Amino acid sequence: MEPIRVNNSFEESYRQVLFIDNFLVKAVNKKNAKRALFCLGLSVITLLLFFTTNNESIVPWLFLMPFFWLAFVVYLLYIRYKTYKRQKYILREFVEEVFQQSQHVTITFDNDEIRAIQPESTLIHKWSDFRAYLEEDNAIYLFQKNPYLAWSFSSREVGNTTITKLKTIAKEKLPVLQDGL
Repeated sequence: MEPIRVNNSFEESYRQVLFIDNFLVKAVNKKNAKRALFCLGLSVITLLLFFTTNNESIVPWLFLMPFFWLAFVVYLLYIRYKTYKRQKYILREFVEEVFQQSQHVTITFDNDEIRAIQPESTLIHKWSDFRAYLEEDNAIYLFQKNPYLAWSFSSREVGNTTITKLKTIAKEKLPVLQDGL
């Protein structure tokens, strides 16, 4: 296939990284919701045991329950803060660094591999090197082991025809990414 110039912009690259991060954060939020339901279940069982039995050994647990809940809420707030900090500062700096290094990238691909060609290096990956893919209306994300090292392309960067071809090959070669990696 003929090389296709990637017309990347900082805004589009940052949007793509935030899309990946938000997808992964949703998976973490699902885990935290399960943990909250587990804590709630334990709380309900403790309260039921307190009111339905004469066993006084449950009383200390009853007084400790608010502290467990407070610790859990502080944990969730900490995760929210770390997510905000990562998205606002760390990922932005990461994209700025990568964007400055990847100003002149062209890609080629076929049914066997995909190549990213820069003036100083060429990255070649077989489709089997990717673990999964994810797509938006106008973009495709090809995930490796580390999700933040995903290869992503949008129609603004490579054109609609190229995106359609990439999506077709990805659907044939890779599974769709499910709730995180």
